Amino acid sequence: MSVTVFQSPDLDAQINSFGGGNGTANINSITENLKLLFFFDLSSIDSSDICSSAVLTLTNHIENHAILIDAYSIKSGNSGWNESVTDTTIDGTTAWAGSNWCNTAGTDYDTPAIGSETAVSGWFSTSSWNLNPNIVRTWFGVINSNYGFFLTTSSLQSNFYYMREESTASFRPKLTITHSDGTVKNRRSFAPLGTRAGARSEH
Repeated sequence: MSVTVFQSPDLDAQINSFGGGNGTANINSITENLKLLFFFDLSSIDSSDICSSAVLTLTNHIENHAILIDAYSIKSGNSGWNESVTDTTIDGTTAWAGSNWCNTAGTDYDTPAIGSETAVSGWFSTSSWNLNPNIVRTWFGVINSNYGFFLTTSSLQSNFYYMREESTASFRPKLTITHSDGTVKNRRSFAPLGTRAGARSEH
C-alpha cells in the first residue's frame, strides 16, 4: 500500500455565474454562484494501481460555514481549461463545451457527484472531501480521463479557502491518494511430491 500526497494542484481557479473568473488569487470563495476548479496531475501513479481512497483537503481562510459542497469531474470537452478561465470560456478564448459556467451535466461535467461533504467551520481548520476512488483510479497513468473537477454548492453562504498561490505551503489544497499495486504477481508453484515425500528408507 502506498500513499501519495499531491501538496498543491497544478491548476485551480474560481468562476462565477454572473461574469468572470479568478485563477491567480491565493484565496478564493465558494457559494451558490461561485465554483472552485482544481486539476491534480496523477499521471505519476501507475495506471494498473488500485485506488482505495482519494481525499481532497482545503484550509479555511476564515471561520467558514457548515454547508454541503459537491465535487464533479470535468468532461473531456473542457480539458483545455486553465487559470484564465471565466464564466464564458475555459481559457479566456474558447467557450465551454456545453454552457456558460461549466453548467451542463453530461457535456461540461459528469454525473453523479464524485464526492459530497459538509464543510468544516473554524479559522484555519481543514475540510476534506472523500472522492470516489473508482473514478480517481481512471486518472492514473499517462493516458487517463483526468480533466480536473470542480466544487459547487447551493448554499447562499460563502466559504473562503486558500489556493495554490498561497505562500504558506501547508495551507494549499492537497490531494492524498492511497493506492496499491494492481498487477498480478507470478507465483512459484510446486508439483505434488507424492506419497513418499519425506519418507525415510531403511536398508
